[in-house]
Amino acid sequence: MNKHKQFLNAILDASLDGIIALSEASEVPYATSTYSTWFPGWEKLRYKDTIYIVRDFYSKYVVNIDTLIDLIAAVRLTQELREEKIYMKSGRILHIFGKTVKTSDGYETEVWVHRDITEQCRKDEQLQLRLQLITAVLNASNDAIFTIVEGIEEPLANAKYSLFFPGWEKALRYGQPLKEVEDFFSQYLVDWEEHVALVAAVRETGQQHRTVIHHKDGRIIDMSGKMVDAEFIRGGTLEIYTLKDITEEVRSRQKMRAMQLTVDNLSEPVVWCDLQGKITYVNPAVCAALGYDETAEILGKSIQRFYETQQTGDTVSYTWSATLAALRADTHIKFDHATFIKKDGTPLHCTILIDYITQGSEPFLAMCFHDLSEHIQRLKAERAAEAKSEFLARTSHEIRTPMNAIIGLSELARREYGKPKALEYIMGIKSAGASLLAIINDILDLAKIESGNLPILPAVYETASLLNDALSVIRARMMETPLELIADISPDIPGHMIGDERRVRQILLNLLSNAVKYTHRGFVKVSASGEFVSEDTIRLAFTVEDSGIGIKSEDVPKLFEAFRRFDEKRNIGIEGTGLGLAIAQSLCKAMCGEITVRSEYGKGSVFTATLLQTVNDRTPMGDIAGIAAARVETQCVTFIAPEAEVLVVDDFPSNLLVAEGLLMPYRMRVSTCLNGREAAARVRERPFDLVLMDHMMPEMDGVEATRAIRAMDAEYCRTMPIIALTANAVAGMREMFLANGFNDFLSKPIETSKLDMVLKKWIPADKQRNASEDEAYGADVAVAPETALPDIAGLDVAAGIGRMGDSFDRYLDLLEVFRRDAEAGFALLDTTPATSSLRPFTTLVHALKSALSNIGAGALSQTAALLEKASREGDLTALCAGLPAFREELAALTSRIGAFTAAARSADEEGQVTPEMRQALARLREALEAGDVDATDAALARLQALPLSGKYSGAVSEIADYILTADFLKALEAVTAVSGGGIEAERSESDDHALDGGEKSVYIKNC
Repeated sequence: MNKHKQFLNAILDASLDGIIALSEASEVPYATSTYSTWFPGWEKLRYKDTIYIVRDFYSKYVVNIDTLIDLIAAVRLTQELREEKIYMKSGRILHIFGKTVKTSDGYETEVWVHRDITEQCRKDEQLQLRLQLITAVLNASNDAIFTIVEGIEEPLANAKYSLFFPGWEKALRYGQPLKEVEDFFSQYLVDWEEHVALVAAVRETGQQHRTVIHHKDGRIIDMSGKMVDAEFIRGGTLEIYTLKDITEEVRSRQKMRAMQLTVDNLSEPVVWCDLQGKITYVNPAVCAALGYDETAEILGKSIQRFYETQQTGDTVSYTWSATLAALRADTHIKFDHATFIKKDGTPLHCTILIDYITQGSEPFLAMCFHDLSEHIQRLKAERAAEAKSEFLARTSHEIRTPMNAIIGLSELARREYGKPKALEYIMGIKSAGASLLAIINDILDLAKIESGNLPILPAVYETASLLNDALSVIRARMMETPLELIADISPDIPGHMIGDERRVRQILLNLLSNAVKYTHRGFVKVSASGEFVSEDTIRLAFTVEDSGIGIKSEDVPKLFEAFRRFDEKRNIGIEGTGLGLAIAQSLCKAMCGEITVRSEYGKGSVFTATLLQTVNDRTPMGDIAGIAAARVETQCVTFIAPEAEVLVVDDFPSNLLVAEGLLMPYRMRVSTCLNGREAAARVRERPFDLVLMDHMMPEMDGVEATRAIRAMDAEYCRTMPIIALTANAVAGMREMFLANGFNDFLSKPIETSKLDMVLKKWIPADKQRNASEDEAYGADVAVAPETALPDIAGLDVAAGIGRMGDSFDRYLDLLEVFRRDAEAGFALLDTTPATSSLRPFTTLVHALKSALSNIGAGALSQTAALLEKASREGDLTALCAGLPAFREELAALTSRIGAFTAAARSADEEGQVTPEMRQALARLREALEAGDVDATDAALARLQALPLSGKYSGAVSEIADYILTADFLKALEAVTAVSGGGIEAERSESDDHALDGGEKSVYIKNC
């Protein structure tokens, strides 16, 4: 018997459940080891212990102790099986069963079984959460969804299904008799048999099926159903039915069919295409308008093959994406002028209406166009007549101007007879006569072109001689301008050709003259090349590029119309009839060529003329690079490099100004930018021959920028020379720069001798040219006065002027830029920076250190260096001690600089412009702008009658001489200079924009 009890106890201890038995006759209860783990100390419990003792014991382990006490009391009272869920303080959840039982010998015993159901409860909670999420997802669907599982009576449907079939919960069950299903759906559906048939087909085949059913409320429903395996629910099958309301889609298709039927019978051409531009429909009128035999020739093709748009007013050529974006913003667009291309390649000019249509499942574009051919021909005739009238009026003025000049210059020559200036006046008479002859020749050429009698007289000519003549003429015209003439003439062009030499030269000179007339600063570049199209025929190409004022985009298509000139007010004083380009274009076409143009307003133009010539001798003409050598000012440097492109990067504009001044003698093409990020972007776009990179800059410093450049894919990014510019010329800096991708370094302030050595080393040798003595820079640079230099406290003026190539005017510019930039940084210097803002403070004082050195403020530059060092080391104590005095000294210096530059700029001023003078000058300027000779003479007489000081008396005499010689442009500039502001300011701003173009890339030379 004892062995039997031991065996029973072993079995109970092996159970995962906790079991305890309490007998009224037994003082010591029995419990398994699992129970002991959950309730240590249970041995002290007795069957007859009071309920309070039991509470005290179990409350140490159980959260809901009252539930447990109630369970014990219920078992002892009823002696029946009771159960409860108990939450342990340890986090476990126990399911407790309790019951009073009788043993075989008649004893009563309470048996309590405790089962750990923690994991089961957690899984049940997760399952409930998943069911809730699934239900939420189903309810969020735009479609109605219904599911039913074999073996489970309760189906599942989302809220949308209830909108179609209210009451489905009570009517639908899996395995329900078909009659009951029919009775339910027949309440709502017109063709409920379709629904029942779909369900039967899904159950029979297990495949997906689809049908359309009609609801009695008028809705049309697309219904699909499929059967899927549902092993996760004990091998059952899951039916899923999806119902989608397609009422609007069906009605839209019906409307579309009605619309198409209507459009088919319209006389106006109509095209439909999708949002990618693919044509999906054309009516018969389209085929008739474009010359196609049937619509199949057009359908499926891209609309972009057939048309381009041009908006009246501000001309805009719309890309497809731009058109689409405009239509999404405004679903209706009208183009006043569009061009469709017919089957035979001829244009069809028309107006076009485009609508963004959202009928149906996919939006599309509907285009309707109207033929404008007759209207355009009428407008062209009207414009031609108007242009000829304008031409006659302008020609009258153009002829009168040189005639006035001839008369005026003759009078001046008579006054100066026997004096050296007489020759200058006589040469002016010759020039005016030549201008008059050019106008007459243009008129005669145009008359021949319009009558079809412009002859092309071929003969053998020397190519080099033709090019030499043209470039010599244009070089002579540029002698009085600050322009750079660049020639890129291919030596492979045949030396002897057959053609009309005079007409070819006329084309080239016309393009060059236009470039010079409309370019105030910068360069004019001419390129010539040839391409053989047969054994004895070559296509010559002349390209003339300039950095001039450019052409507005809306004016480019009208550029080659006769009698046309644009931007008249801006180009007042520029000679010409507006015939030159029209004549040149006609000459090119007569020689099987054409003239094309690319231009950006304010940034310059590129004209390219092509024409066919017969080759008389294929021997190349050779290198004639020397023919375009333009006037170069003196410069004491070891070389010049006009073709070299240099990028200068510095976050302080005054430092950029210094760098530009130092590079000016080398005549390189210099671009500038203010931070490393912008520099990396510039280099990604195109290579430079050299990059001068400042070290300390905000956003991205020089080291980071250089690493970014070296990591780029382009091969040139890994080999392009990058020179570090740094004010920290301390030991180890050179090695640091070389280790981070730099090729060399220059310390600031930059010494010209070291700069020359670095440039000589790194600028490609094939772009370096000897700087001969007569090419030396500096002959006409404004230098510091020979008198004693001004004394400005804190500045070594002589050193500052020396760094600017001994140019006093450039030194004044540098001071003004420094003052502006320094004052912009005052806010950052007002208080000692916090640790988090040390980097921008360090960058600022670093830039100030080099800028102060550049202007000659050496002592204050050293103070900035100390502040920079303290900032780098995070020494806030040193910053707090030194910053206030530095800020005060810097403010005082900028104040002195401001007073000095203002005084220097106005040092040569005497007297003031009186109100009477200002009024007379305004009238004279209006007359000059209008080109009204009579009004100009009257306004000049009124001005000369006023009492004038010595300064203004000389200026008015100069104005009178310009008017007398019909040089209205210089007269207008002189009037502006006296009165201030106005046209000269506008011209300067325009020229700056033309040269900068957002990138500030120019040919640097002494202007």
